[in-house]
Amino acid sequence: MARREYNVKMNLNLSGQSFVDETKINVGSSAFYIDHDFFFDDDASGDVLVIRTAAAGGGTLLTRDTDYTITNQDTYLTTETGKNCYSTVTIINVAYQATTLYFSGKYVADAVDKEDVGRVTWQYSAVNASATLAPTGYTSYGCTAGTNGIRLVLPAVSMAYTNIKLEFIKLDDTNSAITIDGSGAETINGLAQIFLIEKYQKIELICTGTEWIITKGSLIADTGWIDNSDWTTINLGCGNCTYDGKVGTFQVGEIIKEATSSNTGIIVADSGTVLTLWRVTGTGIWTNDRVITGQISGATANVNNASTTKNASTNFYHGWAVPSYMLTAFGYYSTARSEATSYQTYPSAGIDGVSYSGVLMNGVDTNNVKFECSGAGPLIITGGQTYNLGANDEHYRFVVKLII
Repeated sequence: MARREYNVKMNLNLSGQSFVDETKINVGSSAFYIDHDFFFDDDASGDVLVIRTAAAGGGTLLTRDTDYTITNQDTYLTTETGKNCYSTVTIINVAYQATTLYFSGKYVADAVDKEDVGRVTWQYSAVNASATLAPTGYTSYGCTAGTNGIRLVLPAVSMAYTNIKLEFIKLDDTNSAITIDGSGAETINGLAQIFLIEKYQKIELICTGTEWIITKGSLIADTGWIDNSDWTTINLGCGNCTYDGKVGTFQVGEIIKEATSSNTGIIVADSGTVLTLWRVTGTGIWTNDRVITGQISGATANVNNASTTKNASTNFYHGWAVPSYMLTAFGYYSTARSEATSYQTYPSAGIDGVSYSGVLMNGVDTNNVKFECSGAGPLIITGGQTYNLGANDEHYRFVVKLII
């Protein structure tokens, strides 16, 4: 048996954690390790290793010291737990050395082997419905939001493995969000939830034992294409919808839909009277007294907007609690609400010695920025020529990114 060296003992559970029907095939006559590195075999407590020739308590029960021996007692863990802890098994009955055996019992600790340092095995799990997650190791979740979005709740930090990493990737190109939420009041980088809204957007999280933090990825806030026919001395931002007469509770991350127009938006904040929305569809106008409905929660309310501002004079809400200098912003304009016919705006600047008006991003606070355009409207360049959109009926779209 090769010498086994450990770097760190982890997942220590002094009372033990049960495992059932761990399978080993053709173990031979040499001492070997089961998948859980340190396990109980303690007659006084009744926490003993059980070996059978079939799963679910079936087949022949092997007898210790007749069919197998247990060796390599760990003195430290035995002292800590008050129960005998071991790490190796030897099948001494030749009748079972080339068969399939099933091991059950309690393990008290797993360890990282020296030869495994730098090697991490990731699992892959496809999710297409709201769920509370229970990962057993490093996991990449391939997420499908569908029409209305889904909500994934992280395991409580008290239940998650310390230092476990989870990765989330949005796989579908839909106008809906993957909402990743902490358990209860637990947060992610101090945030109540994060959203994946773009296809192939991904984020990686690690559990420190006390909180979830983002180790890498990107956060993206996106207005979607919104109609605006008046660029004069206004600032353009998220699609806010004031409401009253609510029945039920809207769910942050879900789609709302307005009756009659079928305009939609992803809820990213709810003040109790105002919904802040990303990825607005339609004209961006919420018509007074029409009903809006949460497509997951089923909650309803009445639009309480007396005017049709088309999202003018509103801030752009990202909600990431970071200063504006950490953000990258892009502004796009299109007559047809499409990527194929869109132009990226330029800030106010001099081009070839001529001063033009454009759009500038200004910081408001750590959760909001402001996109402002002057009376001449946003500036675009097409066919080598510069143009101000002025009062043309264009559609705008702002995207803000935080790269981690």
